Amino acid sequence: DRIPEFQKQVIKAHKKLFPNSHFLFISNNGKVFDLYNVSTAQRLKPITYNEIERNTRLFKEKIQLFNVDEAQGTVDLKIKIEKAFDTNDRVTKKFFDRFEKIHKKLQSAITGIKDDADVSWYASVLLNRIMFIYFLQKHNVIQNDTNFLLTKFAEVEKNGEDYYKDFLLPLFFIGFAKRDKHPEKKTFTQKFGAVRYLNGGLFYPHHIEEKHSKLRVYKEEKGNVVADIVEPEIEVNAEALKEILEFFNGYTWYLDNRPMKDEKDINPDVLGYIFEKYINQKELGAYYTKEDITEYISKNTIIPFILDKLRLNGFDAPEPNKFITENNIGNPNNNVLLDYIESCNDYSTLKFIYKEILLPLSVLDIAVGSGAFLFAALNILLPVYQKTVFKLKQFRNKQKDEWLQNLCSTLEQHSEEYYLTKQIILNNLFGVDIVEEATEICKLRLFLQLASHLPDIQAIEPLPDIDFNIYAGNSLVGGLSWEDLKGTYGLKLFDRDGNALDLEKIKGDIKTLSEKKSEYRHKQQEDIEETDLKVLKNEISSLEIKINNSIDIGVANPLHWFIEFNDIISKGGFDIVISNPPYLEYSKIKNYEVKGYSTLRANNLYVLFIERTLKILNSNSYWSFIVPLSISSEGKMKSARDLIKSSSLSI
Repeated sequence: DRIPEFQKQVIKAHKKLFPNSHFLFISNNGKVFDLYNVSTAQRLKPITYNEIERNTRLFKEKIQLFNVDEAQGTVDLKIKIEKAFDTNDRVTKKFFDRFEKIHKKLQSAITGIKDDADVSWYASVLLNRIMFIYFLQKHNVIQNDTNFLLTKFAEVEKNGEDYYKDFLLPLFFIGFAKRDKHPEKKTFTQKFGAVRYLNGGLFYPHHIEEKHSKLRVYKEEKGNVVADIVEPEIEVNAEALKEILEFFNGYTWYLDNRPMKDEKDINPDVLGYIFEKYINQKELGAYYTKEDITEYISKNTIIPFILDKLRLNGFDAPEPNKFITENNIGNPNNNVLLDYIESCNDYSTLKFIYKEILLPLSVLDIAVGSGAFLFAALNILLPVYQKTVFKLKQFRNKQKDEWLQNLCSTLEQHSEEYYLTKQIILNNLFGVDIVEEATEICKLRLFLQLASHLPDIQAIEPLPDIDFNIYAGNSLVGGLSWEDLKGTYGLKLFDRDGNALDLEKIKGDIKTLSEKKSEYRHKQQEDIEETDLKVLKNEISSLEIKINNSIDIGVANPLHWFIEFNDIISKGGFDIVISNPPYLEYSKIKNYEVKGYSTLRANNLYVLFIERTLKILNSNSYWSFIVPLSISSEGKMKSARDLIKSSSLSI
């Protein structure tokens, strides 16, 4: 869907003269091809070969449809070409319609949960896990069985056991969540066969499961106390689960985001579509953002930021405003940053780009939804990482720098593309959303995106736990600092028993929390035992609860930025914020109240998101939002316009 303006203009100028033609654009010295069929152009869609981004397999499959047989008539050829350019929309909608029905059926099959909202949510939790497994099993990742879940259903049924309690929960909480030498993993393997340790948080007990389960406490080898779910009070009808498996079994699950050529192809983008539809985001003022828009916005914030940071630190990099101007006229493969890195032969510059710009870079979507902007950011950043690493490795035998030797050694121990993608997800991407189910879908899609970057998916490595990157909370409510909490909410530091709290002690706890989160991210890039990671995560979660319990502002799910993102806020704020914030009149909000905003007169959430964003950015940051046209002219939006003018330098 990503159609540069330049290509659009060329096609527009010529399609009247050549109404049944195809347009081929070649760039980057023959490494990128964009092919268009104008006869289908209610909405132009390209078939793209991009050697740089490595999405080559699909192009080869599609281009075969253009083979011309002498005996083939014009109509037959036209049908084949139309199929090559077919869109995802029809396939996705049909899948969603059926998905919606099985979601409702699964809800009616769940017992042991009293709250209807929790029942619906738990149905989504189960379906998310099952769909993730389908993406893996269709690539022979699990016991070389593309029908793994259905195969095990037959085995469990034959043994007279319950599929949900006796197989699925052990598969989630033991099979995928524990390493092979763990005693319970050994027992699981003896009974069901070996499955790969995945980690990632997706297969840890969900809080709905914890709330509706009996817990057994046992001691790990090192004496750390951990709770495992072994007797859930939740029950799920086996026949409903079997129907879901048979439904999913009818599809081919591709990990890459290929356009779907027929009704039985599914890719990870479908998950974003399902969430946006199922949650009915329009009630919350949020809308799905198309890929071409997220790419355009991400490119025009991330790349100029990097160029700007280079120039601010004395490097002779291209000017950011030149990049944006050139990009706006439709250069589809404007790789000014990649070209700069490619031509750079100075080790200190390359090291600065990787170590001082890329690794600490913070990209936030303040209303993340199912993660569309974060995926766009990932796609922009990965080629920059790859090109920088490629150039750095050329200095391995020339530089005695221990940092470089360690980097090269680490890259050799992993799939390089997978490792760099994991670096980006752990270190660079952050998101917040008021809908917790949205954050779960976002994390699931990031896991799938990461898995898609493995050259051999069967060699999948443990997934990162990004619970401390993607938060569920109210972006508009909560403290930016202690001073903000006191001034805005009149905060008084007393515990629930009325005893005064030690402010310095709480500040120390926040600093410790920030350090432990950094340690947690770092350890996930090493071969650390899941027990050690779980202990560290439990320490972080307990400390978060302790700190947040001491700060009661009387609002549900506040997001205290200086606590949850302390490391970033204490250094000045986020580097980049990109988002499509909710468009909804604030006066229609009934379940929370915002305080301390100068733009309340504008009476719209998206304006409040702008004001909050401007307070969490650092002094050299870039931000970009999709906003209604009304912001430029309506009288009540004057406070928003004044704030933007006073707080931002538009380039």
